[in-house]
Amino acid sequence: MNKPELKFKMSFDEMAAVFAHEHPEFIPNKSNVGRFARKLGFKPVKQVVDYKQTYSYYNPELRNNG
Repeated sequence: MNKPELKFKMSFDEMAAVFAHEHPEFIPNKSNVGRFARKLGFKPVKQVVDYKQTYSYYNPELRNNG
């Protein structure tokens, strides 16, 4: 299975897929995926869109990568 690619902006589901690939022994949840994202240099962002919370992660170092 190929490693998922890191991009400038990643949704929670995309980051959870990377986390699951790196750590198959853990079940991805908001806490451990967020900790993993911060370890990689991403900044977590929580937005409310149509009364639903959406979580995404940004990494300014990967600006030209997607």
